[in-house]
Amino acid sequence: MKKVLAWMMCLALALTATAALGEAPAADPLHADLAKLAETPYTLATTEYGEMTPTDPNQTEIFVELLNDMTFEPTTAEAPDGEYVVLAFPGENIRYDFFLGDVQENLFRLVKADGTEEMFKATVPEGRAEIGNVMDAWASSVADTLGLVPSVEAKMPDPGWILDSVEGKVWVDDRASLEVFLEDTENYKVLISWSSSAFETTEWTYACEYKAEDQTLNALHMIQEEVVYDEQGEETRKTLEDKDVQTVFALNADGKVVITGAEDDQLEGKTFEAAPVVLPDSAWTAPESNAVTDELKAAFDKAMETLLGVNYTPLAYLGSKDGTNCFFCRAEAVVPSPVPYYTLVYTNDSGVQNIYEVWIDAHAE
Repeated sequence: MKKVLAWMMCLALALTATAALGEAPAADPLHADLAKLAETPYTLATTEYGEMTPTDPNQTEIFVELLNDMTFEPTTAEAPDGEYVVLAFPGENIRYDFFLGDVQENLFRLVKADGTEEMFKATVPEGRAEIGNVMDAWASSVADTLGLVPSVEAKMPDPGWILDSVEGKVWVDDRASLEVFLEDTENYKVLISWSSSAFETTEWTYACEYKAEDQTLNALHMIQEEVVYDEQGEETRKTLEDKDVQTVFALNADGKVVITGAEDDQLEGKTFEAAPVVLPDSAWTAPESNAVTDELKAAFDKAMETLLGVNYTPLAYLGSKDGTNCFFCRAEAVVPSPVPYYTLVYTNDSGVQNIYEVWIDAHAE
């Protein structure tokens, strides 16, 4: 949305600076096809949003005027690699591919009904957006008008990431975690928790439906809450947002959960990886001494480098398994007069794996 607004502002400024345009040139096929958009069915398509049918004629007019102010000539340049925006005329079985990989080249391709191709180069007036950027902005603005969210390439290993999550899998990213719960036979709840301090967490709860055709969870409603814990572990909740959304959760090719259309800067585009399953304590190697040696302390400090807001002091080394170390730690939020608490911190060569708070009062009775 921010990208669309930014482009629209730039395009509007460009149009303001343009004198009244005459009729579009008709010496090349693209200008001729642009001139008949009002009466000819057409679509725009991108990898991000798929195929779209524009519905706002005023929106179309803005971008067509920008294109009409350019000149197009055949070129012998080869089609560059990478993504492109497609302007297609299904009834005539032709399309134009506007390349985004190197927009400075201003290249696009005409694919004709017989399958033959012809490359063109656009000449853009000084100070104006390149043709690839204009087409990208047009496609993004159409997607915004249609209320679309970017599609995500899904890769679903058996028996499926949703089933795995329901069976107890937790997905993590730094201080945030994601869990999926089955509400009934068709509906799911996605819960995201983000710890900002020892006693404060933000939670997002998404009500979702499972879309079997693209193997994603699609959320239409979200509640964001601030959760504050006192020293006894009792919680107080405050609702920050309660609104309709169009959010998609999917598994990408790397096996991570990807969020799109989150309508929240903290979460948009965020990825979560599956937290390792912690086996029973018998699978861990207990040390002869619980002392935190200089070598262990150095490894602990390196793993904690990216964590901010809380200071963790390792008090005891509890053991290791498959390259993962477990420390019993004293934690203090970086605030005036912090209240200390205790945690189990799991680290490995990649950094922090998990942090679990130990609530002493919870087991006092």
